[in-house]
Amino acid sequence: MFCAVLCLCLCVFMSTIFHMPFCQCLCLCPYLSLLWVFQHLMVTLLSTASVVYIEDLQYGDMTEVFKERSRTLGIRDWLMCWLPQRLHAHGIPLERLRPDLTSQFCATTHLRGERNGREFIDGNGQMMDADLNAARNLLQIGLAQRIAKELMSKSKFKKG
Repeated sequence: MFCAVLCLCLCVFMSTIFHMPFCQCLCLCPYLSLLWVFQHLMVTLLSTASVVYIEDLQYGDMTEVFKERSRTLGIRDWLMCWLPQRLHAHGIPLERLRPDLTSQFCATTHLRGERNGREFIDGNGQMMDADLNAARNLLQIGLAQRIAKELMSKSKFKKG
């Protein structure tokens, strides 16, 4: 919460000193403005989630431009440090899932589709946000794995 307040105070200060609109100051401080967004996302996760699934991203495979951008915006810090620590402190499991094929199949129809930048077109020609589709697929994969683990543990218990 302190980071979010600090971000807003810095942006208000900048807008006053440089006589700029507040939204322009947020654009000049992308890291700080995203801290505010991440803080609100964290509050929502901590108050509603029972488990959080994220892609098990391997930054070594990504372009230098993407790596630098994720560092500049604080995305990498948030995913690798803040999110796991805060979830652990609140007893919420964080599971990293392989992202294989999550961007290639529709989460609703389960038909193979095509990703074109930010858009995903499923096998029926329906268009949707590609990241949202991949997130829904991750949720389904995570839940399926959780159910499978639960069933396996119950079957082992009955045999023993």
